[in-house]
Amino acid sequence: MTNKIWKMKNQMQDYRNLDSHTYGTYFTKVKGYVESHYSIRVTAVKLHIKKSKNEYNLNNAEADFDGDDIRISEDVGPEESLFILLHTFGHTVQWNTSKKLRDFGMIDFSKINISNEILYLMYEYEKDASRYGLELLYRCGIENLDQWIADWFEADWEFLKEF
Repeated sequence: MTNKIWKMKNQMQDYRNLDSHTYGTYFTKVKGYVESHYSIRVTAVKLHIKKSKNEYNLNNAEADFDGDDIRISEDVGPEESLFILLHTFGHTVQWNTSKKLRDFGMIDFSKINISNEILYLMYEYEKDASRYGLELLYRCGIENLDQWIADWFEADWEFLKEF
């Protein structure tokens, strides 16, 4: 193994060894970055399940966002809060850069027949949101959570595709 690869391998930290305090620290860092660089407010709130034409509820109880604000349930822990912040930030980027993606995100998929084509589009839409979240982590100097966000995305996708 070359010295460069060996050094990179040794710098990688297995995310399974991280504790709640570390995830809380990462959350605070990312939240501050989102608020200062993008003027998007991030708050922890008691969420009430509601849907309007201008709001989207991730998993119906964990987050709510509208393109300007991200509201995360105060009932979730630091690790889940970090993923929710990153993923909803990704959707916020999508909504603010593409009317087509905003319209797609507003579809109530529980009321339509999901074809394989729509399922593929949903997968790409959700995956891209997590990709924006990963980029946000890197902008915040957090470079050890690539596999973590991929694993969280896969778990989230398993839930969403059945929803």
